[in-house]
Amino acid sequence: MAKKTNLKKITWAAWSGFISVALVVISLFTAGCSNSTNNTATTPPHGNTIAEAGSPSVDDDRSIQNTILFDDTSPGVPVLCYHFFRGPTGVFDYVRILGALFLNLPLLGDYDLWTLSQASLDRQLKHLREEGYESIGLADLTEWRLGRRALPPRSVVITFDDGDRSVLEFAAPVLERYDFSAVVFAVTGRVGEEWSEVTGMTWDELRALQDSGRFVIESHTNAMHYKVRTVDGMKPIFLALSDGEYEIPGEDWKRFVFEDLKASREAIERELGRRSDYLAWPYGTGDALVDSLAVAAGFKGICSLEAGTTRRHSTLPDGLAGSAGDTGMAIVTAGSPPGPSHPPTDTTMAWSLYELPRLTITARTSLRGFKRMLAD
Repeated sequence: MAKKTNLKKITWAAWSGFISVALVVISLFTAGCSNSTNNTATTPPHGNTIAEAGSPSVDDDRSIQNTILFDDTSPGVPVLCYHFFRGPTGVFDYVRILGALFLNLPLLGDYDLWTLSQASLDRQLKHLREEGYESIGLADLTEWRLGRRALPPRSVVITFDDGDRSVLEFAAPVLERYDFSAVVFAVTGRVGEEWSEVTGMTWDELRALQDSGRFVIESHTNAMHYKVRTVDGMKPIFLALSDGEYEIPGEDWKRFVFEDLKASREAIERELGRRSDYLAWPYGTGDALVDSLAVAAGFKGICSLEAGTTRRHSTLPDGLAGSAGDTGMAIVTAGSPPGPSHPPTDTTMAWSLYELPRLTITARTSLRGFKRMLAD
């Protein structure tokens, strides 16, 4: 009888110790998250690493030949980037998150780290509403950036990458609750498919979002959301091609990238009845050459995961020639100006005319960190 009693005492002591440790870890987790801003994304979804965008050199044929000047006195407009969402978190999920974040245990996949709870999104959008923010579209942002229109004093653009069904299930109701609009960047060649832990929305679901009046569907490429092996490690296919570290037999790489982007715009126009004017590169960034191809394919703006806010252009430098559609933005070409039907052959572009930096929100982003991102 005494042995059983001792065993019970030992078991209870073990559980008590475990609960105490768990409470301490949870308190540390809460404190750590509350101080985390996480406004730079170094580990994008699907186990990939964002390439650092280095300063261009004038001697490099990929370099930006002109620098666009911005009005540093005007407040920047934040463009928020989300990926995936989930419902209420259970105890087991909390343990997995804590083990991954603090003990570096392989308990979470990339999808989990890039997945926000619906409750967290609710708190963030509630904060935006209470602080007087109004959501605007990317077209509004572009027009303001070029000095063509005014914006509400506190404007924000909300975007979702990949087109995961969790946006429809968990994010859309929260946007409706707080009367915000948003942009979904969909991989048009993977619509309705399951890939890399993403459950892609169907065209009918994307159409329903668009018809709600709260969502605009834009391009996340047609079929270039994957990486290939290079001498420098795994790289997004479009960057590996641009860097000359990967070849597609029998294919001109510029034509390959251009046709993919063109196909994505055509798919959106065919399925949703509207033109796609904005692109978000998978994995967070492109380079001057692939950005030039995107502009030639008809895009008016390119969203990146480079942290920052969008600022209004102060002045445009002399020497910018050629126009990209009706945007008033310019590109620098060494040959004939590229058009929507053919890619440029030797083009560098004024990258800062097109780049739209974004603030990336992940599972690590606490409400305090979210507020700091907006304040910086």
